Amino acid sequence: MSVDPAPPATVAEALELLRGAPTRAPLTLTPDPAAMSGLAGWHPVDRLTEAPFVARVAGAYSAGLGTRHLAVGGACGLQHYAGRFVLAALGVWVQTGCLPDLDHGAWRVKLDAQGHTLSVAPPVAGAGRPVDAEDAAAAVVGDHLGPIIAATRAATRITERVAHGCIAASCSGTFATLHRRTAPERQTIVAGLADRFMAAPAWRADRPLVDLREVEVVTGPALVHERHVCCLIRLGRDHGACGTCPDIDPDERRRRTTHHAIVARRGRDLPLGAHHVP
Repeated sequence: MSVDPAPPATVAEALELLRGAPTRAPLTLTPDPAAMSGLAGWHPVDRLTEAPFVARVAGAYSAGLGTRHLAVGGACGLQHYAGRFVLAALGVWVQTGCLPDLDHGAWRVKLDAQGHTLSVAPPVAGAGRPVDAEDAAAAVVGDHLGPIIAATRAATRITERVAHGCIAASCSGTFATLHRRTAPERQTIVAGLADRFMAAPAWRADRPLVDLREVEVVTGPALVHERHVCCLIRLGRDHGACGTCPDIDPDERRRRTTHHAIVARRGRDLPLGAHHVP
C-alpha cells in the first residue's frame, strides 16, 4: 500500500502541483499586468458579477459560436470560467482540506477577444479553516459562483437550472481530473468527496444536474459524468452536442465519456488533505 503524499504546506504549493504534469491546469500565479485590449486580457473577477460586462462577454462568446442568442454565450462562458475556477479552488481543497480565499476581488481572470476564459490567477495566501464537503460547496457554488450566476442570468436570461447544470459539469470534470491523479487504492476517497460535494444543499436542485459515478475502464478506475442539463453549445452554427450532453443517444454518450476516461493522463501524487476534515 502506498503512503498518502504529505499535504502541501501552502496554497501556492498546492497550485503549483496542479500546474504540473499530468494536470497542466490553466492557472497563473503571477498575472501579466499588461493593459487590456477590449475583452482580451486580465480582469478582476469582480467584473463577472456585473451584468453589463457579462453581456459583453456573452455577446462575444455567442458571436464566436455563430449565433446571436446571448443565452448560448452566457451558459458556455459561465461554464468556461467555472471550469478554470473550480479546478483551482477544489484542487486546493482536496489537497489541503482548506479553500483558498474566494473573494472575487482576490481573483483575476484572463479572457480572449471571444470571451473565453484562458486562465485564472488565484490568490496564493489567505486560506481559511478546514471545511467539509457541504461547507466547501456552499462557499464555491453559493458565495463565489452565486453572484456570477446572478449577473449571467440578468444579462442573458438563462435559467438557474441551466446555470447550475453548467457549473455541476465543471465540478464533476474537476473531480474526475483529481481522481485520475490519485493513487488507485485511494481513488474511492476522492469519489466519496465528490459525491458529498455534489449532493450538498448549495445546488438548490430538486432534480439531478449530473450523474457522476466511478467506473472501471482499461486504464483503471475513473470518474465519469453525464449531464441532465444542456450547455446550449449545440445551438451554435456548425457545433454539435458535447460528449456528456443529455440530448444525444445514451450509448454514444457512454462511449464518449469512457473514451475520454481511457485516454486522459494519470498520476498518483495528489495529497488528500480534505479526507481528514471531520
